[in-house]
Amino acid sequence: MNNIETKNESQNWERLIETEPLVKPVIDIIENDDDFIVKVYMPGVSKDNIYLKLEDDVLTIFGKVDLNHVEDERFLLREKSYGHYYRQLTLSDKIDTTRIEAKLENGLLNIILPKHESIKPKVISIN
Repeated sequence: MNNIETKNESQNWERLIETEPLVKPVIDIIENDDDFIVKVYMPGVSKDNIYLKLEDDVLTIFGKVDLNHVEDERFLLREKSYGHYYRQLTLSDKIDTTRIEAKLENGLLNIILPKHESIKPKVISIN
């Protein structure tokens, strides 16, 4: 079993999944020769409040949002859903799970899922 976590479990984010409102973040998945790149849109979430967990072949993405300000406001129009971001992705066996990387910039979490060397395209030279 393969486990990767970016933050200390003492935060007990898994409990929030069961008790707090959740929003499914919008994602884009891009493929190039070397990687799959998952772009997860989580505006308003800081790096310290993002938790990634890989267990077996399931990648869990969780972004903790401060929901206190929402309860105190009186909305005239409310189009945005409020809640913690939560999404699970089942990864292909084409992914080298030992080399997964993640980077957050301006509310966009980029998760780089490197391909195993054996499945990368190869250029065959002609003699």
